[in-house]
Amino acid sequence: MPQQVKVVLRHLVIHNVIFLIFSGCLLASSWQNQDIEDTTNLQFLKEKLKSNRYTDPSQAILYGKQYLKTAELIGIDSTNSDYLDALNYLGISYYNVGNYDKTLDFFLQVLQIQQNLNDQAGISRILNNLGIVFDEYGRINEALEYYRKSLKIKYELGDSASLASTLSNIGFAYNQVEQPDSAYHYFIKAYQLDLLSNDLEGQLKSLHNIGLYHLNQEDYDSAMYYFAASRNLFDPTDSIGSKYEMAFLLKNMAAAYQGKNQLTTAQEAYEQALQIGITLKNKPVIRDCYEGLSSIFKQREQYSQAYEYFNLYTLVKDSLFNEDNNKIITQLETNFEIQKREKEIELLKKEKEISSLQLSKNKVVTNLLMVGILLVVVLAVVLYKKYQFKIQANELLESQNREIAEKNINITDSIIYAKGIQEALLSDKKLLLSVFDEAFVYCKARDIVNGDFYWFSKKGHNFIVAAVDCTGHGVPGAFMTVMGNSLLNEIVNENDIIEPSVILEELDKKVSTNSQDDFFNNVSNVGMDMAVCTINRKSLTVKFAGAKRPLYYFHDHKLQIVKGDKYSIGANFQMNSKYYTQHELTLCKNDLMYLFTDGIADQFGEKTNQKYMMSRFRKFLIDISGLTLTEQYDAVKKEINKWKGDNEQTDDMLLIGIKMS
Repeated sequence: MPQQVKVVLRHLVIHNVIFLIFSGCLLASSWQNQDIEDTTNLQFLKEKLKSNRYTDPSQAILYGKQYLKTAELIGIDSTNSDYLDALNYLGISYYNVGNYDKTLDFFLQVLQIQQNLNDQAGISRILNNLGIVFDEYGRINEALEYYRKSLKIKYELGDSASLASTLSNIGFAYNQVEQPDSAYHYFIKAYQLDLLSNDLEGQLKSLHNIGLYHLNQEDYDSAMYYFAASRNLFDPTDSIGSKYEMAFLLKNMAAAYQGKNQLTTAQEAYEQALQIGITLKNKPVIRDCYEGLSSIFKQREQYSQAYEYFNLYTLVKDSLFNEDNNKIITQLETNFEIQKREKEIELLKKEKEISSLQLSKNKVVTNLLMVGILLVVVLAVVLYKKYQFKIQANELLESQNREIAEKNINITDSIIYAKGIQEALLSDKKLLLSVFDEAFVYCKARDIVNGDFYWFSKKGHNFIVAAVDCTGHGVPGAFMTVMGNSLLNEIVNENDIIEPSVILEELDKKVSTNSQDDFFNNVSNVGMDMAVCTINRKSLTVKFAGAKRPLYYFHDHKLQIVKGDKYSIGANFQMNSKYYTQHELTLCKNDLMYLFTDGIADQFGEKTNQKYMMSRFRKFLIDISGLTLTEQYDAVKKEINKWKGDNEQTDDMLLIGIKMS
């Protein structure tokens, strides 16, 4: 085709495009002039409903009701996206004033419409919201059913952005039925997804949830650590969601302070949360703050104030499920309409005036619009390829993030499952308590699975006890505990070897042999440090041998130390054979014995950033030696938590205490 003809055709195409755009603009102006009043009013009502659903839900309900009336009058279809949003916002507003019946009604309407539209993403979101409502009713099984349906759809859609919120909700549900391990599992899953997607708001909520888990476990120091981490992520510029979340966080921080017996700080936190709850008209927060303040004044024996707050708590609690909520909302509507009607009418008039002015400028806008469209068309051609490349890159990145998140979740699931297997393999603590009137085992893993383990066996009048520290932490250490537990069962229970020195020598040979397997090729210095005792219950004699671990015992109220030999089990492959020294002791009734690993002594303290050290550990044992072993266990737990503070746990910990009887 000649070049001149191409030029002529190009000009004709551009001329026709301009004509069509100009015609479309005139039609749009005509339509806008006809319906501008109704659409402006609807948009105003929806924006008011949306912006007030958290800050002032009672007012939001009034706007929402007016929106539905107006939409019905002008024939808005229920499948309209704005209409669906209004129904959902109304459900949220009723939830925030504690009217769960109305919340359920609106959420079920949204679900029905979404199912008719086959909008899977919308269905997944409303199923999640329905789970929250049933959770509030205390119908946990139904809540979990809705959460799982929502989770299934989100996995199928690859909706990683909202997966974390549903995982957190499942964690809350398990917390309600006192299954804390399951709750913690889902909270950790949610936090991992938030980190992968760099969702700061999600991280804020997930850290809050993990803190709640520790609060329910009465681990108040850990709870405060996670609550503080959550509070550090709050955005002070967010005037809606931030205040709503902050009220719940302050309430829970107050509970943690109260658990630590810091009553003044707890009272201040409750009062801050209460003030926000009152401002937002959030009844669940108000209820819990009244209950907490009543409890604090009761602890202080200030019974008048305690009784006053308890009455307030009872009133709010009862109102949450009161059948008269609809009457209260009607009264709020009447009061609000009387106070605000003139301002709303004035605002609507101003908006109509603005719309009229806008219509008078349509011709000018149309001309400017045509020039703008031509520029946009030119720019669009230039940016098209760049846009396509960006879409492909984002899709690839989202796919990789989804794959990483799924792998991390699977790995965490596997490790938690392995923890259950490991605990099932370990010796039953009941055996120790069936032999001795007083005894305890303090065993705390640094990670999910443990690299330290305890082992017991009974042979006639002889009771064999071992404290074992395996190479490594986490999964590598856990594999070693399984092997060590199995080999001790073989040596003592099957081969009837009960002499501690011989037990260590046989165990050393077997560990060294097993360490040559391909599984351990990439593991350096495979081995164990351990202390073994054989206690004759009839004669009260004790035989002891140690591989880098000592025996501590109190005789005549004085601490005595028996050191173990200087080499570990299986770690020094260059040695053809090892011989462990066997020590024999005769104890009396009420003498105390302790076997332990090095985890407690190696723990770094929060205040000094130094290790606890063996000298401090010996002094601590002397200080608590006059207590019962049940009291000693509580004292050990308290001492470690106080020393560690907010520091991470350095190593796996194990301490076995026995009183001769």
